[in-house]
Amino acid sequence: MTVQTTTNKAGPFAGNNVVTQFSTTFRVDGANDLQVIYTDTTGIDIILSQSVYSVSGYGADTGITVTYPLNGGGAIGPLERITLLRTVSNTQATSITNQGGFYPKVIENALDRIVFQCQQLAEKLTRAVSTGLKHARPVRGVQFDLDQCGCGSGERGQCQYRLVDFSQPISRCFRRRSGAR
Repeated sequence: MTVQTTTNKAGPFAGNNVVTQFSTTFRVDGANDLQVIYTDTTGIDIILSQSVYSVSGYGADTGITVTYPLNGGGAIGPLERITLLRTVSNTQATSITNQGGFYPKVIENALDRIVFQCQQLAEKLTRAVSTGLKHARPVRGVQFDLDQCGCGSGERGQCQYRLVDFSQPISRCFRRRSGAR
């Protein structure tokens, strides 16, 4: 079957102290191709161990259903989230021998895996910093303007940094200012 979806991520699903099942609309072939990510109330993401959730529907084109938590544990609360992410390895394990049998399903599964890898990269790019085409040189780092965010000391960790300029190396942000300790 063709790949009918353009995504490899379902969620984040907000908890409600009731729901314990979370579903995708995309195929996940096996346990090694899935990450279940729990986001706690402080916003920290934790990749869950396979021992704390169960999955039904591996290999189904219609998607999978994850049950979390297991063993009658309480459902996640309103400030917690679950995200389901298909993560396939960037390998190609299909070997087609000369004058061997032709199995269209093997070819189709290999092509599907390539699409899964492309979707995985596309999802990662949605979380990446990108520059316009007008930049003639590669971006070397991220510049934070410490004075603009109210950090008079120039010391790391003293204030909240504000993103200012992508074209300058990051080390420039933390240079010693005259009179600073």
